[in-house]
Amino acid sequence: MSLTITEAGLQPGVYDSIPNEAYHADPAVGSTTLKGLLDPSKYGTYNERGQAPFTGGRAALDFGTVAHSVLLEGDYSAIELMRFDDYRSKAAREARDAAYEAGKIPLKQTELDQVMTIVDAVRAHPVAADLLTGHIAEQTLIHRDPATGVLIKVRPDARTGGIITDLKTAAS
Repeated sequence: MSLTITEAGLQPGVYDSIPNEAYHADPAVGSTTLKGLLDPSKYGTYNERGQAPFTGGRAALDFGTVAHSVLLEGDYSAIELMRFDDYRSKAAREARDAAYEAGKIPLKQTELDQVMTIVDAVRAHPVAADLLTGHIAEQTLIHRDPATGVLIKVRPDARTGGIITDLKTAAS
């Protein structure tokens, strides 16, 4: 099924299998917009839809995306394993750029090892493992605020019954 987000966006409801790009294209107000309103200096400037840009760097975003895909959905398909320790050589940069052009996320072996350490640790944790067993991953929820009429969106990482779990990766 193909989903196209129009200027009007999604209507209130619960949606499974909405691609990440479609979710972010939807004009409903999300958490990034709200955080940016609270502290514009931290979240930067806004585009025409009122969305703040990601400021953590591409490598951090890629790492988090892969950790989410592997842990929450068991999906390794976006990973393009690089056979280089760094991107100083022309060949390494070209391989990295080719992976991006193909829609893949280039990861060095050390980065993939870090992702798998996180995955193993979360799966070994008694509470976290329970929260991520039988969960629904990356479900999109759209709500219309009755007082303002504003559409609000949220995309919990995982939902198990009435419990919502949010996975975060961090440098330390």
